[in-house]
Amino acid sequence: DPEVPAAPVPPVGMTTDEALAHARALAAQQAGQLAGASPGIGQPSMTLPPPPAPPGLGAVPQAAPELLSREMEINDAPNKAALTRKATHEEIQQATGTIVSIRGRYKPPGDSSTDERPLHLLLQADSEDKLDQAEAHLRELMGAAAGVP
Repeated sequence: DPEVPAAPVPPVGMTTDEALAHARALAAQQAGQLAGASPGIGQPSMTLPPPPAPPGLGAVPQAAPELLSREMEINDAPNKAALTRKATHEEIQQATGTIVSIRGRYKPPGDSSTDERPLHLLLQADSEDKLDQAEAHLRELMGAAAGVP
């Protein structure tokens, strides 16, 4: 069995596309080594793309925007199915830029256990306006199922 050397760790600061290209090149290189293949005469050898240059001394890395969050209780909503669908969350994210996540667990009426919070949605966005838009959209969905205009 030929011994395969450990793959080098990709440099920090690599973009997703650069990391993907790096991973593909490593996979191709390792596949050739495992098969015992080596580049023939006149064939180019597999080379890895160079790592990106580190940011210059004057470069200031951009921080990710801080996300604001808000929660909406949906445990007792009559249309939990619509409110917990991935498609609904994706639609709201596209329309408002707000990330919607499901948290807690469904608690039937009369369940007073405190082991976990009741079913709710976590809304996250980089502005209050986006949170307001997403909440309004979700409340509209909640009202539509309950027959509220």
